[in-house]
Amino acid sequence: MQITIENRTFEKQNIMYMPVTLKHEEMFDTARFFMKIGMQLFQTGGRGSGASFIRWVGTNEDFVDLEICIQVEELVEESEDGSIKAAIFEESIGKYAVGLHKGARKLPEDIGAAYTKMQAYLVENNLQYTGAPIIQFNLNNIHQVPEDELLTELLFPVY
Repeated sequence: MQITIENRTFEKQNIMYMPVTLKHEEMFDTARFFMKIGMQLFQTGGRGSGASFIRWVGTNEDFVDLEICIQVEELVEESEDGSIKAAIFEESIGKYAVGLHKGARKLPEDIGAAYTKMQAYLVENNLQYTGAPIIQFNLNNIHQVPEDELLTELLFPVY
């Protein structure tokens, strides 16, 4: 996996997202949450407009806090139970360690190995993680591409 250091600017995006807290061993099993957001979009007449992504917003020794996100053309109704939210996502300009993972996303030995490589790269290159959310962009669709061809971009904010 090639890792580069890049300055990135994120344009304003409409998103539907679902905040979830998972045990570490469950953190790569996110397809079910993307499906729930997709059902909410279907039921409200909404449409996706770009890559789905995950924001890693917090962690401790037992759990990880994630925001499961889908870019949408227009914001639609939030779910009745409040589990799916609508927001305008605006990320500031920042410096990121960027890695591209090719392969499965669901198991620790798949995408988890890419996260481990990213963390090792930070240490080896004397980079510090800023504490801002780590972002995982899913660049293609699990329903349209074979698992071994999936592309996932990992962005670790650094200084």
